[in-house]
Amino acid sequence: MRRLVHLAFVFALMASGDAHAMSYGLAAFQNGSTVIVAEGRIHRNEAARLLSFLQATATGCVPRTLVISSPGGELLGAVWLGQILRQLGIRTVVGSIAAVAYGQATLGAGRCHSACVFALMGAPNLERVGLIWQPANSGSAQGQKDLDAAAPRLGLSVVSIPLHTPGDVERVFATVREMRPQALVIHPTPIVGRVYNEIAAFTIAERLPTITGNSAFAREGLLMSYGPDWAAQWRLAAHYTDQLLRGAKVADLPVQQPTRFELVLNLRTARALGMEPPDTLLARADEEIG
Repeated sequence: MRRLVHLAFVFALMASGDAHAMSYGLAAFQNGSTVIVAEGRIHRNEAARLLSFLQATATGCVPRTLVISSPGGELLGAVWLGQILRQLGIRTVVGSIAAVAYGQATLGAGRCHSACVFALMGAPNLERVGLIWQPANSGSAQGQKDLDAAAPRLGLSVVSIPLHTPGDVERVFATVREMRPQALVIHPTPIVGRVYNEIAAFTIAERLPTITGNSAFAREGLLMSYGPDWAAQWRLAAHYTDQLLRGAKVADLPVQQPTRFELVLNLRTARALGMEPPDTLLARADEEIG
């Protein structure tokens, strides 16, 4: 939660017959930054309505963040809104402004359902990603190098957050709070496997989306996972063990790469984060939790 010492929060409801139409306002934070606040249903001409609002409240500098809470609305309107946000360089945050006494306010929970997600996808929302990894694990170390190499091509900066032992988890949480990545990539290492419940609870409390490579972690509270079907991998390992015990030579057994990958979405976690995955993503999911 970020505290506000001044709230310039005059909503400008654009001309529309819909009482639930998207309304816009400005909120000024203690650090001097100003954000756009948008709440309501997205209409087909939402991009034009946002531009009209920015023209009407022009101060010489367009705010770089839009705080949005929406139940959805017109799909094309959301896509066009996302495109305008990207062109203007405006990032998005799901939330709402909750006014309190003495001229102060807090950034509260919001929602982004249905078509609203496409507005987020169009905006330059993800710029800073945190990576929780285990340096002593060779696979994790290689994954860290791979992400560092790929990040510039994706327009991302990576915050490296090594997790050496289960006892390091509080230090990891402190680093996340200090560095404030917008999302977390979590390597499915044995150490993470011992503290994933704590990590899941922390990321939900901090409203941080997460992705990992082990579906078991998504089932226990992380937002999503994408990786090999680990049950199939263990069955293959059991088959190889059986073959070796029956006298097969190691050199005669083929090296097999995973052929089945699975996408698992934890919808309970998504709701806790104020997000609703679009139907296109749900259609691709192999498993939905909650």
